[in-house]
Amino acid sequence: MTHDYYAESRALGADLWEAGYKDWADKIDNVIEGGAMSSEILMGLRWTLGELGVKEHGLSPDLKQRAESLYREIDRALS
Repeated sequence: MTHDYYAESRALGADLWEAGYKDWADKIDNVIEGGAMSSEILMGLRWTLGELGVKEHGLSPDLKQRAESLYREIDRALS
């Protein structure tokens, strides 16, 4: 079974948007839409999710856990 990192990232982005983190939602969308190759997109998502975890201290526990989990999954896929 393959993992749909794009769908999970888009869902996280939608929830970030709803929670008022519109800039982060846009960053996630821009990485997905602007990437030419899957490895480029995954590297961009990994970087963006890592930055989200470092810079946004007010995230709800659910959003924080989802972002960290997705970061780890993408990191493993790229390793």
